[in-house]
Amino acid sequence: MGQAGFERLCGLANAVCGVTRDGDAMLAATDEAENLPDWLRRSWRHYWGEGTKHHCQTSMLFPPLDISVIKDARAWAEKLDGQVLWPHHPP
Repeated sequence: MGQAGFERLCGLANAVCGVTRDGDAMLAATDEAENLPDWLRRSWRHYWGEGTKHHCQTSMLFPPLDISVIKDARAWAEKLDGQVLWPHHPP
């Protein structure tokens, strides 16, 4: 990369490679509280309490997955342990 004129990006490329290589271990060692800035954690705790703050932090750990199926949405929801969002949505 340095030879191609991208010397400034070598550090970034190394960081990305390191995260790719060590990502699972880093994620396992990271507390969900570290995903939020301190000012936001303090604000949530102040206005809504520790329990709600913790619930909000935890809810951001795993992104929701939305799947659209053409036929038999209820059966797929049951099979995937999910829920039908629009039960009366036309096909």
